[in-house]
Amino acid sequence: MLPALLALALQAGPALPGEGAASPPPPDEGPVILFLVDNSASLPPLDPDEKRVAALEKMFTFLRGHRYRLILFGGKDEIAVDDASGYRNDGQWTDFYHAFVRAKALAATYPRGTELRMVLITDAIADPDPKDWPDVPSGWDVRSHSIRKTVELVGGMGIPLYVVLVGNPG
Repeated sequence: MLPALLALALQAGPALPGEGAASPPPPDEGPVILFLVDNSASLPPLDPDEKRVAALEKMFTFLRGHRYRLILFGGKDEIAVDDASGYRNDGQWTDFYHAFVRAKALAATYPRGTELRMVLITDAIADPDPKDWPDVPSGWDVRSHSIRKTVELVGGMGIPLYVVLVGNPG
């Protein structure tokens, strides 16, 4: 499933008969894929055999020659960019909003017109740190408020988003 998703994100066309596989684009061509990878502590119990680690390794092998960025995230203060060594699933929180804020900032560093894609890899268990959300409206809980703000943010970014759910909850 992961290779199919990546092919879709890259929008790679099939090679014509008699031609080899399409060559990777030059460094300044093709889409830039922003990978947002959940690095929270809720993942290991859902994937005790660590299949997500093998999947990520295969994914990045598949992407060799393509432009991509890696955002590992837990909570607001648990974000690493382009540092795969930080993939330990030890984040105390899971805050999608702040991961997408970082993705938006990275996207802004590319020239206007650059094709961008986002791929979110997560167990989808939102668990934001309440101290990062002092503006929660009366009657809302932190999780609901952070999800609402995340949907607003992502909707305004104008970047296609693909989501890969990880784990086996049952």
